[in-house]
Amino acid sequence: MTYSLLAEPWLPLVTTDGSHQQGSLREALLEPSRWSGFDSAHPLQCLALYRLLLAISHRAIGPADTSDDRAALLDNWPADQVEAYLNLWSNRFDLFDAERPFMQNPVALRAGKKEVGTKKHASLASLQIELSSGNNRTLWDRSFDSEPLLLSPARQACALITHQQFAGSGTIQGFRTSGSYGLASNLQLVMPVGSTLQQTLALNLIPQLPAEHKLDLPCWERELPNEAALRENPERLPAGPADRYTFCVRALLLRDDGLVHIAEGEIPAASPIADPMSAVVQGSKGPMPLMLRPDRMLWRDATVLIGGAGSEPPAVLKHAAELLMASGNYEPIELLAGGLVVDKGRGLSWRLEQRHLASRLVGNAEAQAVVEALLEQADTVSKALFGAISALCRSWLDQGSEAGVKPEVVTAFQKSLQHDALFWGSLETEFWGAMHALGDGTKSEAVLAGWRKTLRLTVRMVWDHCCTQIGNDGRGLRAQGLAGHAFGKVLAGLAEPVETSAALGA
Repeated sequence: MTYSLLAEPWLPLVTTDGSHQQGSLREALLEPSRWSGFDSAHPLQCLALYRLLLAISHRAIGPADTSDDRAALLDNWPADQVEAYLNLWSNRFDLFDAERPFMQNPVALRAGKKEVGTKKHASLASLQIELSSGNNRTLWDRSFDSEPLLLSPARQACALITHQQFAGSGTIQGFRTSGSYGLASNLQLVMPVGSTLQQTLALNLIPQLPAEHKLDLPCWERELPNEAALRENPERLPAGPADRYTFCVRALLLRDDGLVHIAEGEIPAASPIADPMSAVVQGSKGPMPLMLRPDRMLWRDATVLIGGAGSEPPAVLKHAAELLMASGNYEPIELLAGGLVVDKGRGLSWRLEQRHLASRLVGNAEAQAVVEALLEQADTVSKALFGAISALCRSWLDQGSEAGVKPEVVTAFQKSLQHDALFWGSLETEFWGAMHALGDGTKSEAVLAGWRKTLRLTVRMVWDHCCTQIGNDGRGLRAQGLAGHAFGKVLAGLAEPVETSAALGA
């Protein structure tokens, strides 16, 4: 059985006129101006497929010293170079090749306990985080590890590529005790996208020196690790984007009966160079990649997108901003941002946001200071509001008992009001509006004044929500009266400065 990813239509694509089609790797990479992007509602699959196409493009197009050297790709795509590369490695892009199946390792057949000769295999559901498998329980899916999951070759290819990038760690006991995380797991990934697939690839093909390009081999250009190597904890440092985007943390082998042999693959060593789609922030132990958090949307880390607070924006975003401004294009950059939060083999949260960011804000010191001020003020107000609502809850619960109210009871009651989620959720749209205004050239003072007004309206709305929740009977009104002073201090902290008020009045 063969299935060439270069020839078969398996990629979920959208044409520039809006029609939905499946295409092959050749169609996507030789005619990228024909497509607007991927037609996938699966957040992880969308990111993983973009990373695969970027790995191929990195290898086919070759190195470049600066972003300026990549500018020609926006309008002139080197299809001849890409086709020559695909022809050179065409035998490595067969999903079911007997000797070298794509992104797989036949040595997985020998995984398991040697002494009893068992082989580790599972349903294809184990490759898809949205399906029930192992300790990954989902609400609606009822897949079973012991039962085959019959998928088309196209869906198997998408599941395989996505799993290698976003696998969770956990006990496998194929060659070793456990497998490692995929290189994209738990990262807050950000990538710029253009109006066509060609523009998207150009915006994300970061410069690379010839010496780096020579070592940056994707999985299909590398020698497969053998059984002995995989049993000895083979730790390897990713050599560059092409290697990182195709790093195989699992030794897999697809079968034609809905099952897959699965074992531990290579272990990615900690790299001093961050993922090109990840921002770098200052952690307690030094620089570290920005991690995706289930309780925190992208806007609350917007400072790092433009390089503020001692951070570095994602390399692809910095490259895209430089490339667009050099070509005289000052339109906002469209961004895809998201990823997967995993705990061992269990998916906790996945996300894919679509945002816009003015390229002139990236690396702009004045903009960095304003954005930091917006977020710091929101954080300060959130903490003050938390204290006021805590006082409201404590007053409502306290009925004059000598023992008082236990702190854990107050905390539980306060959480039930969900004021924190309401506060941050209500600010998200307004924050991006402030960012767009800043990118359009609105003065910093006006942006900050507008943000203070937004915060005042938001805290009043959240306070009114909590007061309604506890009720407007005698008990509720008493609690509001006792906690009113604390809420008044929150509003006082958001009062307009005298000079700003005077200036606006003038």
